[in-house]
Amino acid sequence: MKNQKLILFGMLILFGISLISASSMTRTLPSTASGDFQVTYNIQSATTPWGAIIRDTVSGGCLFPDGTSEYADIALSDAGTTKTITISRSSASSSCSFSGTYQFAGESKNNFATQTISITRTCTPSCSGKSCGDNGCGGSCGTCSSGLTCNAGQCISTTCTPSCSGKSCGDNGCGGSCGTCSTDKICSNGQCVTGTCPTGQTKCSDGTCKTSCGETPNGFCWQGGSDFIKSFTGNENCQTNTIILIIIGVIIFVILIVVIK
Repeated sequence: MKNQKLILFGMLILFGISLISASSMTRTLPSTASGDFQVTYNIQSATTPWGAIIRDTVSGGCLFPDGTSEYADIALSDAGTTKTITISRSSASSSCSFSGTYQFAGESKNNFATQTISITRTCTPSCSGKSCGDNGCGGSCGTCSSGLTCNAGQCISTTCTPSCSGKSCGDNGCGGSCGTCSTDKICSNGQCVTGTCPTGQTKCSDGTCKTSCGETPNGFCWQGGSDFIKSFTGNENCQTNTIILIIIGVIIFVILIVVIK
């Protein structure tokens, strides 16, 4: 079909059948679009029969019907005075610009006006369960007051105030300690009391009872060694048991030296 159009267009040129000198063409398109949109080429002041070549380009991520950024076609009088095509746009497009030329048979080439269309993307904000942070569309679900920061959509405190009121031992609420207990006492509900740790827990160096104290030999409390000594002595103080284990180790080392000699 396109070859037939080319042949007919050539015949128009050969036989000098042309438009009147005032023939022109314009391109119309919307100023904004949120999806695919249409471009229309309008032929004006043309005397039938006529033929014209359209060459257009687009930038910004929009594409002509054949999936390219360049468009070339022939418009003939038998197809009417308008020619409409559909332009697709990528999800990343924010604007697309058109520039091109048209030429009627027997006349000089003319430029289309350069035109730009703004591309808008639809987005539904979501703030369900959130008091701050991004709404998913570049907006905000709210801001946090002074002293608070937004974390996973919630305003949380950026500072911590230690609290040891009525406590002589245990955690101060900020990862610190309210004090330690003597070797013969354990920390229970913030107070140093006489007793033993529950089954499965060990007395840590500060007197608290935990399943794991997380202390190291460098702090004179080796939990694994302490548990070994505890199985023989029943003593729950991690620091004492660590010292006992070190002493035993030194004695064994001295004996081995003597035996070897």
